[in-house]
Amino acid sequence: MNALVVPFNNREKIFNLFLELCNGGSLNDHIKKSRRQDQLVLNAILGSITPSIIPFIAFAQNARDAWVALANTYAKPSRGHIMHLKGVLTNITKGTQSITKYMQQAKSVADELAMLDAPENPEDLTVKILNGLGDEFKDISSVVRARDTAISFEELHEKLLNSKALLKQEHAKTPRLPITANFTAKPTSGHHRSYRHNN
Repeated sequence: MNALVVPFNNREKIFNLFLELCNGGSLNDHIKKSRRQDQLVLNAILGSITPSIIPFIAFAQNARDAWVALANTYAKPSRGHIMHLKGVLTNITKGTQSITKYMQQAKSVADELAMLDAPENPEDLTVKILNGLGDEFKDISSVVRARDTAISFEELHEKLLNSKALLKQEHAKTPRLPITANFTAKPTSGHHRSYRHNN
């Protein structure tokens, strides 16, 4: 049987438990209640983390074990891991993904750095996001860079979405000319000979 430590914050709770036990209360009732509360906390932890992290705490018997596993895995980041994430953020590019996916990717890395106590400066994050955009966004990129005040992540996301929508609209208005080819015939060698004979 696992030892169960019932946490108490102050003397009053200990005294109230003592009085209840003296008046016929059962310690087993308190243990059962504590176990139920612990399982609720453990379930809350499991429900609040991303699926990729669940394997690290899947075999935790109680909330404390889950917290310890998470702390050992994520609370003591290595310098190498932080440098790797900073490199990912520096080299992030939009490529063929949507603006929303691109922004989510950048935000995810920035959030992970913040959790590792190495937060990215919001203006630096904006610059890195703008640097990763293609040439089609150079106009909006110039406008954002020329601002006197910093732009929030949410506002940048909105402006990029609006810019992409305008680009699609302009592309739809551009008339599509049919592809044509002109056929030209090269004179045959017999024609050249006839010209020579006429001279």
